[in-house]
Amino acid sequence: MKYWKLLICADGNHEVLNRYFDNREEIEGNEEIDDLIVNSILSEMDKTFIITDNETLRFYQEGDVYRLKLSITDKMSISEAFKRYGEDAVSEAIDKGSWHPARAGYVIAK
Repeated sequence: MKYWKLLICADGNHEVLNRYFDNREEIEGNEEIDDLIVNSILSEMDKTFIITDNETLRFYQEGDVYRLKLSITDKMSISEAFKRYGEDAVSEAIDKGSWHPARAGYVIAK
């Protein structure tokens, strides 16, 4: 995962990032971070993702389900979403609120 995408996923959780990187200011935004490190960092984050009935991956925020009238077909941690759908899906779902796999050529496994 690119470092800049990891920053989007961390969303201000500097404590976790500081445990893995001694000097974050020296890391280039496009630098590729090893998947083992990314998985470790994401597993420490308390972020939840959902798959809705229209097969969209969404970053779950309390109240969205009722406010947006969403039906949940699956729920997972950020690390599970990363393993299933990859860095683009997770960072876009956080940054924009959702990621639609069909637009990216993916199919949600049922």
